[in-house]
Amino acid sequence: MTLEVDVRIPRADIEAAFEVADDDTAAILGPNGAGKSSILGAITGTVAATGQVLLHGQNLLGLPPHRRRVGLLGQRALLFPHLSVLDNVAFGPRSAGHSRRRARAIAGEWLERLEASHWADRRPDQLSGGQQQRVAMARALAAEPDVMLLDEPFAAIDAEAIDGLRTLVRRHVNTTCIIVTHDLPDALTLADRVIVLDEGRIVEEGRTTEVLTRPRSRFAARIAGVNLVTGTLADMTLTCAGTTVTGRPVEDGPGSHGVAVFPPRAVAVYPTRPHGSPRNTWPVEVCTVRSDGPGVFVTANHPDLGEVTAEVTSSAAAELDLQVGTHLWFAVKAQEVDLLPRARQHRAQRRPRPSAI
Repeated sequence: MTLEVDVRIPRADIEAAFEVADDDTAAILGPNGAGKSSILGAITGTVAATGQVLLHGQNLLGLPPHRRRVGLLGQRALLFPHLSVLDNVAFGPRSAGHSRRRARAIAGEWLERLEASHWADRRPDQLSGGQQQRVAMARALAAEPDVMLLDEPFAAIDAEAIDGLRTLVRRHVNTTCIIVTHDLPDALTLADRVIVLDEGRIVEEGRTTEVLTRPRSRFAARIAGVNLVTGTLADMTLTCAGTTVTGRPVEDGPGSHGVAVFPPRAVAVYPTRPHGSPRNTWPVEVCTVRSDGPGVFVTANHPDLGEVTAEVTSSAAAELDLQVGTHLWFAVKAQEVDLLPRARQHRAQRRPRPSAI
């Protein structure tokens, strides 16, 4: 069942309109304070909003939270400390009207599916954080929600438990789902679509592979680990202040706002101005140097382009004697640069309010 969201949250200056198709998972990405969790709150009914959230043709905004059939798994498990694991999971189906026996049977089935049945008689304080989160997932799914919301569900658990929980989400969340995350692996492994939110507005959305391989917003570029420069497009170039970046041709005509996108591995680093084939050469000043496995990432500032990051080998870094404040030259071949139309903010469009059901 398609979930259609078109909401405004005036107190937080949030306007967002998007759809999540039947059984699809959408990842909402964005910086802290962008409004991601507030949008989930509007869907669950814990945050006041206007507009509409349509499911089965019905506007959920007109229903109390307990009648929306929306499941939520947040950063913290929030299990009932006085109940056993089994009774925690049975709480959802019991609240939906099942008898105590039937609710406990459903709970047992979900604990079995999530490989947690051996904890059934334990109390929450006898479990690790990852184990508690697995139980919380079983509790949410046992209520048989029509929509599942995951609000940074892996943020507060140990790294070694995350892969197992991601696998369980992928295997057992078989309904329309939205996940709020800052983590690239969450988006890549769980999401069919990505929605990028910034300052309460959607600035980019599309299929996951499209957004994360050819991002058009700064946040998507940052999470995808690529460089992004904004400017004005003209044929095979993008002009940013007084500097021109040459790249692959674009469809939009001259004068349109656009971005140049290129990966750090495409940036060559030289101690002096290079000669030869690169079309893009820029003098820069080193801001930060960090190592990540065999690679070294050098972020440097250009007065027009802003910060640009290059990836070099450890041996190259040693030869360059990289230090904060060092003046270098960055070079990028034109065929490594994608020139794209800039992401535009998606303003929520009011749709006619459906008749009461």
